[in-house]
Amino acid sequence: MSIAGSHGFAWVAKTLWEVVHHARLLMIFCYCIDVCKAMVSWEMDVGLLSLVWRY
Repeated sequence: MSIAGSHGFAWVAKTLWEVVHHARLLMIFCYCIDVCKAMVSWEMDVGLLSLVWRY
């Protein structure tokens, strides 16, 4: 009984750790996407400004 209980606890701990790990990876991934979108929009703004400035 105690072996099964400790095994269950280990499984729960492992599952929680994996969830936290994947959540952290997902947060990093979303942050990178946000940064890329910000850079692209900034470049587009600069490009539009340069086009307007040129004409």
